Amino acid sequence: MSEFKPFEFVHHTLDNGLQILVSPDRVAPVVAMNLWYDVGSRHERPGRTGFAHLFEHLMFEGSTSVGTGEHMRTVQDAGGEVNATTSSERTVYIQTVPVEQLELMLYLEADRMAGLLDGVTQECLDKQRDVVKNERRQRYDNQPYGNGHERMAALMYPVGHPYHHLPIGSMEDLTAASLEDVHEFFRTYYTPDNAVLSIVGDVDPDAAIELVAKHMGHIPKGSGQPEAPSGELDAPLAADTREVLREKVPAAALFLGYRLPSLGDPVLDHLTTAASVLDNGRASVFQRRLVQGEVAQNASVSINRRVAGASECMVTAIGRQGTTAETLEKIIREEFQRLAVDGPSELELQRAQSMRQRGVLDRLTSLEGRAEELCRSTTLYKDPNRINTLVDRIWATTVADVREAVEEHLVNQPAAVLEYEPIAKEVAA
Repeated sequence: MSEFKPFEFVHHTLDNGLQILVSPDRVAPVVAMNLWYDVGSRHERPGRTGFAHLFEHLMFEGSTSVGTGEHMRTVQDAGGEVNATTSSERTVYIQTVPVEQLELMLYLEADRMAGLLDGVTQECLDKQRDVVKNERRQRYDNQPYGNGHERMAALMYPVGHPYHHLPIGSMEDLTAASLEDVHEFFRTYYTPDNAVLSIVGDVDPDAAIELVAKHMGHIPKGSGQPEAPSGELDAPLAADTREVLREKVPAAALFLGYRLPSLGDPVLDHLTTAASVLDNGRASVFQRRLVQGEVAQNASVSINRRVAGASECMVTAIGRQGTTAETLEKIIREEFQRLAVDGPSELELQRAQSMRQRGVLDRLTSLEGRAEELCRSTTLYKDPNRINTLVDRIWATTVADVREAVEEHLVNQPAAVLEYEPIAKEVAA
């Protein structure tokens, strides 16, 4: 492993609580900006799900001084790119522009942070609610296996748990949302003291912070958010839970889920390396045994780190024609058992760590990736310098760490299991 040179950045907090991170990079006259709000689907209350994702759409529909649809058009006309994402943990607004357009981007973000509700009328809400409903139909309701993660969330987390539902929300809750419900959600969470702004690129940190203060320093703090859910929610499942879905899908499939400790627990680093051993690259275990072995079309395992109790390990596999979900589950559990008993070989471990390091460095050497990671480290981990520890933590994991983590959390803990059984096609007479 070559020596990792830490990234330089400046961390500053305005009087209204807005945290700013600026990392200079003089390679090109470009700047990437991330604005993270500490709000995701875990903050939603039962009966009012889907609000965080709804705002991903509403935030582009106009504010006090910016007309409907003008935010995205203005960024694109300035030669920039714009995007937004929502997860269970946070909502993110992303812009990359020529550096001379930075002040314009800050003006746009300030206008919607301070005055979005001037643009969120009943007509606007109805329009974007229909857009989100259509997105749900296309991605979840009318796709083969599209309801898998939603069903797994229900199996893994009880009603009332922050992760019992997905960010997309339910049709019923989206329909029931009133204009006042939506306004109140915005007033609660979209405030400067609940946000982190990162700026990475061809900028002087002091000048960038001065620009942010000029445009966003006047926005008042919020009145406070509801208390976060208790960490007691991170206990493993009490027993195996299983559901079988008979649907019109091309082939049998398996979803296998385990509840893990909350974000920040070192064991998640070890399990992420285990996941890389299992499915990262053509030489990985799942590729060799499942895909190249012609048992599965694809197979993956991911470690999803969560704040509010119970991160998760999620395994998904879609079988080839004739393969059953039971066969997929048997092989996957066998490989978990092998790792728990023998651990990965030194070669497997080094390969997995090298591939993880490459992925991290590929991300951090881009302006967009570094802006994202600075906000993630600050918003979720409360440690901006975590960005400079990512590589070291990858290489700190040993064979014994992987073996013990897999044994404790994947072999010896109950799982949520979702099986898809294809419904046989009707044959015309």
